[in-house]
Amino acid sequence: MFAKIWIVDKKEFTFKSMNEHILQHQKTFETILDTVIEAVITTDERGIILFANKATTNLFGYTTSELIGKDIKLLMPAYHQIRHNNYMKAYLQTKKAKVIGKGRKVHAKKKNGDLFACWIGISDFSINNNIYFTGVLSDISKLEKTQQELEQLNKSLEEKVKKRTRELKTALEKAKELNDLKSKFLTLASHEFKTPLATILSSAILIKKHGDTNANIDEKQLKHIERIKRSVNLMDSILSDFINFERIEKNKIDLHYKQFNLLELIQEAVQISQSQITEKQTLELDSNNDHLTIYSDYRICLYVLINLLSNASKFSPPESTIKIKVQESNSNFSISISDQGIGIPEENQKHIFDRFYRADNAEDVKGTGLGLSIAKNYAKLLKGDLNFKSRIGKGSSFKFTIPKTEA
Repeated sequence: MFAKIWIVDKKEFTFKSMNEHILQHQKTFETILDTVIEAVITTDERGIILFANKATTNLFGYTTSELIGKDIKLLMPAYHQIRHNNYMKAYLQTKKAKVIGKGRKVHAKKKNGDLFACWIGISDFSINNNIYFTGVLSDISKLEKTQQELEQLNKSLEEKVKKRTRELKTALEKAKELNDLKSKFLTLASHEFKTPLATILSSAILIKKHGDTNANIDEKQLKHIERIKRSVNLMDSILSDFINFERIEKNKIDLHYKQFNLLELIQEAVQISQSQITEKQTLELDSNNDHLTIYSDYRICLYVLINLLSNASKFSPPESTIKIKVQESNSNFSISISDQGIGIPEENQKHIFDRFYRADNAEDVKGTGLGLSIAKNYAKLLKGDLNFKSRIGKGSSFKFTIPKTEA
């Protein structure tokens, strides 16, 4: 008897302990879900809400008692409610899931009627042949708003870029027209000016020659004749710069290679430059070999040397020495022209080969600012190089490097 009662009491005690254990686990589980930042809702197969965590009440504005036992459609806008009913019927009949097990963006409705965008993931589970559904919701309304603002900003930026591109295209077309007009004018003017300049120069030479023959020209007249010759040569040099600049811009430089003696080239450059070199300036040539044969474009090499000699003279004191040094390597010749002039300020040196650029200390010296830019481009055309070293107040040294044979 006592044993039987004890057994019954033990069973009753065990069943009570199990229920308490289950309730304790349920409370622990609900407490854990209340700490989750996403809204978690559980419903039965009819859509009746069985559980809603704290994040759900905070998000929708309901209390827990206002949600438990209510239809899940309470949290849906009207256009979602009909679709939800049809979907649940189809799923319960066919067990084919379209949304369950996947995430998607939907709109939900708060207690105050406000709609907001959210991301929802739904899963199902079964207990004692009863089907239940759990949904996890995240409020993405701020993210969606930010995305819309970004899309609007991108659209606005695209419109601005298109507008600016159209403006730039129009400006470039106008600039091209102006540049073409300028180029045509420079080419025409340069060629037209060269003819009268040649006449003036030849007339000055004939006057001097006639005066020397008849001994009826005084020193003052001779001085003026020389001034005319220098001015004509300067004007001719400026016009040549514009013409060469135009040819380089339009890539109209034809190279004519031939074999010639490098020292003869230097001597001709010196002779042509004599009119621009002052009487008291001296030229020194340093070369260990008189038979230096090169295969290159004679005319372009001559232009580069004349330009460098002219600059060396213009930027040097009256009584100074201009040194020309020729060096030879396995594949190249290099011609260095060094002066004792004003030098190039360090902050100006990186721009010295730019078109129309003049160093800060060269404003009082006549020139177009094109010569060195053209010379640099000519050196590149010959697959050579033109570089320099300079110290303010000490002078400059430009080195013209040319391949011995056609590259």
